[in-house]
Amino acid sequence: MRRVFRLFSLPIAARALGAAGFAATLTAAGAFSSAALIPAHAQSTLEAFDALTNPNRGVGVRLLPESAPPGGTVRVSVINNTGSSLDRATIAWFVDGEEQVRGVALTSADLTMPNRHGRAEVGVRVELPSGAAYEGSAAVSLASLAVVWEGRTYTFPTYAGRARLVPQSTLAAHAVATIVENGRVVPPSDIVFVWSARRTSLPTIRGLGRDSVALSADSFGYDFVLEVTATAPGGTQARALVPVRYSRPRIIFYERHPLLGMRYDRFADSLVTTRESAEVVAEPMYFAAERRDDELLSYFWEYNDAPARTTSPVIRLRASETRPARANLSLYVEHKTFLRQDAESTYTIVFREP
Repeated sequence: MRRVFRLFSLPIAARALGAAGFAATLTAAGAFSSAALIPAHAQSTLEAFDALTNPNRGVGVRLLPESAPPGGTVRVSVINNTGSSLDRATIAWFVDGEEQVRGVALTSADLTMPNRHGRAEVGVRVELPSGAAYEGSAAVSLASLAVVWEGRTYTFPTYAGRARLVPQSTLAAHAVATIVENGRVVPPSDIVFVWSARRTSLPTIRGLGRDSVALSADSFGYDFVLEVTATAPGGTQARALVPVRYSRPRIIFYERHPLLGMRYDRFADSLVTTRESAEVVAEPMYFAAERRDDELLSYFWEYNDAPARTTSPVIRLRASETRPARANLSLYVEHKTFLRQDAESTYTIVFREP
């Protein structure tokens, strides 16, 4: 028996069922595809109609990052929920209502944010070849967040720079957030700070006014990323990602001159002197200790391959006691509590005739 199908006219069907429903009815009725039954100009009409009537169709904006400093750059991309390809779509990007860039298939772009604090609105307009148009937007928090950190480890008095983090030591960090709401800078006491360390077992720390933290470093010494988020009462948010790298403890030797004192201006692995005696100080850099003579540190000296009679960070040698006139020193330092903290190094003293 031959089946006979009666097709509604295209405008009536579109109004009655909507574009998606009309296409589905055609397929169910006679296994015809919409591409086979609907001419190109009619398909464009359906896309335009669908853009107006289907609330599930549309576009969104993806931000990377979701917050930026004033005048910073944000990478934006289209979240496509139109059901259509954007390969031939004209896409325009806006910041606070002003068009920044336009192009065909411009599904992503780098946009410069306004040089002010607060919030900026990023908008996108997608125009399909059919004439259907979709718009989407997202808010960017314009705030700055700076994070400084260091390891709570030993450095000598004239050391310049950040004390390094080593396994089983403590990470000390401080965040400085600049967030403006209602025309005033929000004080740190009103900001909620969230601290977390990616790919580690370190706990997440959250608190109002918690702009400083101290975290116990793990035993493995794997580099990680410290993530800090600052949220003001009005919802303005700033975010920072800070790479944290581990180091190893090390030993640096310095001469203690009888007249000039500690020669921190001379870094070398040997000393040549015409004096009758020499004094060398070992600096246990980046150990979890407060002083070089801290009771938590153990020193094991060797002098010309024989154990030296001292467990101090300072060793004194006389030319008359040195046979030959070259003293080869080696030192091993270990932490009595943290087994992952140890170091060894060598130093040479040459006594010459005056």
